[in-house]
Amino acid sequence: MPPKMLLFINVIIPLIVSPIYLVLAFYVKRIKPLRLLIMGEDTYNYAFWIFLLFGIFFLGRPFQVLLGPHPFPFLISSIREFIMIGLLTPCVVSGVLNQVYYDSDFPKVIIQFVFTFCILLGFLFIFANFKSINGSHLIFDYKIFTAYDGNWFAEKESNSVYLVLLFAIRLIAPVLLMFAIGIFAIYKSITFPKDSLYHNLPKKYFLEGLAILIFSASVIFTGIMAYFWSLQTQWYYFGALIAGILGFVSLEIPPRDFVVTNALQENK
Repeated sequence: MPPKMLLFINVIIPLIVSPIYLVLAFYVKRIKPLRLLIMGEDTYNYAFWIFLLFGIFFLGRPFQVLLGPHPFPFLISSIREFIMIGLLTPCVVSGVLNQVYYDSDFPKVIIQFVFTFCILLGFLFIFANFKSINGSHLIFDYKIFTAYDGNWFAEKESNSVYLVLLFAIRLIAPVLLMFAIGIFAIYKSITFPKDSLYHNLPKKYFLEGLAILIFSASVIFTGIMAYFWSLQTQWYYFGALIAGILGFVSLEIPPRDFVVTNALQENK
């Protein structure tokens, strides 16, 4: 692949996607005090952290490849993957559960279990990452940019078990957990009571579920591309961008139309 394209995929795309997520995060933080009565504080707290963590995750990619050879790719990739596996995934799962069970006392022990499980997976990933990496390799050298990434697939039989472990952890979180919660959100949108006062909630659930499924599918698809055709896995950033926009649109939909109308009338 030409160096220009590798620069675009590894540096330019993340620097485009990351600020969008960061802007969405701070927009959510700004509007939260105005909308607590509409959807509750937890909804906006989860949305803020999801957008913020996605922004940090994507921003880390240019640092991962441009700071220099080993150990920088290992260190930054470990931080980024812990963010994705140990923090972002449970935030997405818990955020959906919080929305779906908005009118009931959802057991907090389930939320605590999801976070504990994902954080342990995140630490396990760092350990497997340390055991499997074999230095770094040059991925492109273009003008003032010299980029390196971790060398995980060198001929080193002793790291094969840890490579399988890395793959299994990534498959569980974020892919399978997010895929499952995305399917669950869409299922709840289909089975939502038709006579409910909160007639917009099915739209919110459907868009949330669709956003999560698009992200999960993009990770799976680019992983297949990388395995069979040795293509860059960073193409899933486009799926992440679409997912972020859909998630934001979902957040902006009120649970019922007249909630916004009444709120505006009361402020006059």
